[in-house]
Amino acid sequence: MALRDLLLLSKEHRIREKRKEACKNMTIGASVGLAVGTIVGVLFAPKAGKETREDIANKAKETADKTKEQLEETKAKLMQFVDEQKDKLAAIKEDKAAQLAGLKVEALTEAAATIEDVAYKVVDIADKVDDVADKIEEKAKKEAAKVANKKA
Repeated sequence: MALRDLLLLSKEHRIREKRKEACKNMTIGASVGLAVGTIVGVLFAPKAGKETREDIANKAKETADKTKEQLEETKAKLMQFVDEQKDKLAAIKEDKAAQLAGLKVEALTEAAATIEDVAYKVVDIADKVDDVADKIEEKAKKEAAKVANKKA
């Protein structure tokens, strides 16, 4: 790496660290403000402490129940989504298997056609070799007859 690249990486690292620190400080400030606001609200509430505690307990229970319901709904939706994706994947898998089987059949059909073509060509070549052999035999007989006639 060049020196310039190292300097740029160092600068980016410093900027990232500053951003992390600012985010951390903001989170701490918000948390402290929330806690102080809650305490001040409870202390200066117009209700008695027992009533306020009961209200807080009731609200906490309601919130927990709502959260539980939402989690159950989300879980159900997520499971439905997973099942749908499994079905889609199975359909794709079946389709690809069918395509592959079709390709195998097609390849075997093409191979059979090629073998048949080769077989016909071999038969044609064999016929031509037979014809040539017959012609050579005829010429040999004629030459033998000429030689026999010359000796006689």
